[in-house]
Amino acid sequence: MSTLDSPTFVINFLVSYFGAMHLNYVTVFNCWNSEDNHHLMGHLSAAVRFVKVVDLSSGEGGLLEIGRGNRSRVGMFLEYGCPRSRELLDVCAKTKCFSTSFHWVMMNGSVLGALGDVDLYVDAEIKVLVADGDDQLKLYDVYNNGKSLGGTLNVTFDRVVNVLPSGEISFGRSIVHQKSKYQNRNNLSDITLRIGTRSRMFPSADASVSDVLRFLESYEKRNVDGVVRIGYMLTKALQKDLNFDIQYTHYDLTSDDAVGVILDKQIDFSIAGIRVLNERMEHLTSVLFYMNYELAFIFKTPTSDNLLDSPFFRPFAPETWFTIFLTILVGSIVIKINHSLEVRYQEYLLGWTGPPWFSALVESLGHFCQQGAHLVARNLLGRLIQLVIMTCALVVYNYYSSVIFLTLIASPLMSDIRTLSKLADSRLQLGVEDTVEARDYFLNSHTTNGASYLAKKKFTDHSWTSRDIGLERVRRGDYAYHCEKTDAFGWIRQNFDLLEVCDLNVLESMPPQPIGIVVRKDSPFRELFTLRFARMQEIGIVRRFTEFWITKKPECFSESVVSSVSFEGSFALFLLLIAGIVVAFGAFTVEIGLFRNIWTRLNPEKLGIYKVT
Repeated sequence: MSTLDSPTFVINFLVSYFGAMHLNYVTVFNCWNSEDNHHLMGHLSAAVRFVKVVDLSSGEGGLLEIGRGNRSRVGMFLEYGCPRSRELLDVCAKTKCFSTSFHWVMMNGSVLGALGDVDLYVDAEIKVLVADGDDQLKLYDVYNNGKSLGGTLNVTFDRVVNVLPSGEISFGRSIVHQKSKYQNRNNLSDITLRIGTRSRMFPSADASVSDVLRFLESYEKRNVDGVVRIGYMLTKALQKDLNFDIQYTHYDLTSDDAVGVILDKQIDFSIAGIRVLNERMEHLTSVLFYMNYELAFIFKTPTSDNLLDSPFFRPFAPETWFTIFLTILVGSIVIKINHSLEVRYQEYLLGWTGPPWFSALVESLGHFCQQGAHLVARNLLGRLIQLVIMTCALVVYNYYSSVIFLTLIASPLMSDIRTLSKLADSRLQLGVEDTVEARDYFLNSHTTNGASYLAKKKFTDHSWTSRDIGLERVRRGDYAYHCEKTDAFGWIRQNFDLLEVCDLNVLESMPPQPIGIVVRKDSPFRELFTLRFARMQEIGIVRRFTEFWITKKPECFSESVVSSVSFEGSFALFLLLIAGIVVAFGAFTVEIGLFRNIWTRLNPEKLGIYKVT
């Protein structure tokens, strides 16, 4: 009877091994008799809190139940050679029991041949105890990179196991644990990973994969497929690090297959740039975030139909303008009254009746326009009143002129459209890039941010348009286009001039959603890829790719731009001038009529002469 067949040795070994790992849950698969199992549970329970024994004898029948519930680390022991031990390996392979959460210990060298036919994957935690020809006990670390992907069994010597005369177990120095787990498993050269991709440049699934990859590797049209190109470059860096082969599959752009094929295990991960807030993310997890997916409306500041929005009226609020006009009116009344009093009480002015009301109004307005004073009061009270009015006018005039000056040299005024509801109520026409996300968000959304209200009020069949056409309409003005921001900014950098860039407004339609490379939560490569991508972030590889391929909003160099007042902005002034001319001609016509009527009554005899003539 060999050492490995001795129940006493097995019990002592399990107590020493699992006790050193500080596990609370251990499941033992064997075909011992009840007495030996009773001793096993008695001794093992002293080192482990919960112990479960599963009988693998041929008479047990039924399905083998293997589960860890919510436990993160579980110990497993298999005595290979029992009638149902091979069945157990197959069940474990199907239920993903050979993963980083299950710490397996197996005995009997023949188990290595059986493990060669099972998908263990790179995250497996399996130790096999084997007795060599000299009856020396050795512990081996066993895994493969995935038999279904072409992986072969890797068997690495870990340590020697010694049995002391007292029966206690001692372990030699571990060779495997001198490095971290995935430093020992950094070569995936024997497997081929299945990776999916999508492309805006090649939207059809019938496109040649070689043409798609050739485009992703090139630098042409940098504003197209930036997200996919980042994923592709990061995958190439990962491939260089781990030495695996790749089989690419291209999917249709308008479908959501990029997520479904991962869940169905048709591919291992996708470089298409999947939003990690996808409704099916409960079954997926991200191994890397590298950018945000930001959908937004882009538009130039619209011209306003409201005369009060003119840059010449904007320095003061309506109530301030009313106060100024009221001050001018009161000032003119004060000037008229003051000069009338001077006429009454100063004898040398008895022949003058004082300025007309309209002249007094013009005089008061001249104070505010810094045109000086034509009518100067002769008494102290009148001069003090004029001094106060002119001082107030000086402050108002300088404030008004400085605001106008700053408005023209500062950045163009941004639009006050800050919500989707205000956009719906504006006079801007809308365009939307025809994508699955946009149709689902606007047509099937039940959010309270105004998306459904905007779609009902503004959307037509002509609203769905391509990005080039939509952004060109934005450039012309009075048009808002909805698309992914980074895609739009690349086109804008190439086609918008400096003034047009400064006039751009961006209204986000939904909160930013992180984009990354996702895998299934039960993927055996999850931990390995997370560590490798984290290393790429530390040394700057991820940042290098994102800065190169993600286009940021073009800068507005407002200090080098002097904004000109548009015709729409100055229309209020011309309208005021035209209205003044019309009123002047009307007053002139009335004045001629009144003069003619007065002259006729004062000179009737001349009127008769004119009639005879």
